[in-house]
Parts: sequence; structure tokens; C-alpha cells
Amino acid sequence: MNQYDAPVSPDISVDAVKAYVTEALPHMKTADIDIKDIVFEQRNELLCFYCARYNAKWTCPPRIPKADYKAIFKEYQHALFLYHDQLIDDDYEKSRVDSSVILHRALLDVEAFLLKNGNAVRLSFIGGSCKLCKNGCTPDKCANPYLARIPLEATGVNIIKSAETAGVPIVFPATSFIRRIGIILW
Repeated sequence: MNQYDAPVSPDISVDAVKAYVTEALPHMKTADIDIKDIVFEQRNELLCFYCARYNAKWTCPPRIPKADYKAIFKEYQHALFLYHDQLIDDDYEKSRVDSSVILHRALLDVEAFLLKNGNAVRLSFIGGSCKLCKNGCTPDKCANPYLARIPLEATGVNIIKSAETAGVPIVFPATSFIRRIGIILW
């Protein structure tokens, strides 16, 4: 290996990440998913076009990188779903936003854990659109480019089928609680 070769990231086990989540993020749940079991469907990419946030958020289509996300996912050794259930109270919109922010911050926390333990190429995708900025996206550029994350569904992942494979049922429409799910890859 010469000075220009990238160092190999240490193999941090799925069990080590799950133990960290249990200790540091007890409100979150995890589910194992083999990368080959993640279901990609082009129709999920098309569904973004009909979303109100299409071309309105810096992390939503068409503003996300034009990349082969299925190929990118296959570059990783490990994948873990991270999720939680948010009760829906009288204010559905607030419940929706809160559930997204809780998941987003938890995924960033797990990314930080992986980085601290030597994995520089960890990557996460949130469930639903980014909601970190309370007043919405700024018109010129993302206000939080280091913290913002792309929605998992925008990559073409069929979250319902993939989560079902991992033993995590997702039911629509959400009536009593919102199950917000994202993924961490390393």
C-alpha cells in the first residue's frame, strides 16, 4: 500500500452497532437486513415526482445525485434498519415532523459512532423528507449540507417490502402511530 491508497475501514460488527443503539438510543429499534434483500424498484423513484416536496427540498429529487443507488448499496458490507414508532396526537403534521427529526438525529448519531470507530465511509438514508430546518429549505442551497440526508425512498428502495423482509411491518395509512424507518450502511 502506498501513501495514496485508501485505508480499509475496520469491520465494525452489526452486533456492535446494535449494542450502541441499545445503550445510546434506547428509544430506537433496529432490524437486520442483508444488503441483497433490499428491494429496489424504479416505480418508487417515480413516486417522488408526485410528492409535494419534489424539487422543493435539497435532499429530494430531482436535486439528489443521479447515481446508481443499488450499486452504491452493494459496495457496503453491512446494513441495519433503524426505526421508531411515533404516536399520532391531535396534530398529525407535528407528529409527522417530530418522527422524522427523531429518526434523522438518531441516524446521524450512529454515523458519528461509526466514524469514531474508524469507519469513514458510513452512510445513512432517512425515512421521509429532511425536516431539520424548522422554516424549510433555503432557496439558494442546503443550510445543513453535512447533516442533511437523502430519503431512502428517493434511492428507489421499496421500504415496505424491504422492511417486511427484515420483520418490520409498515402499514399505510398511519392511523394511530407513524413508523419512521431509515437505514445505515457501513
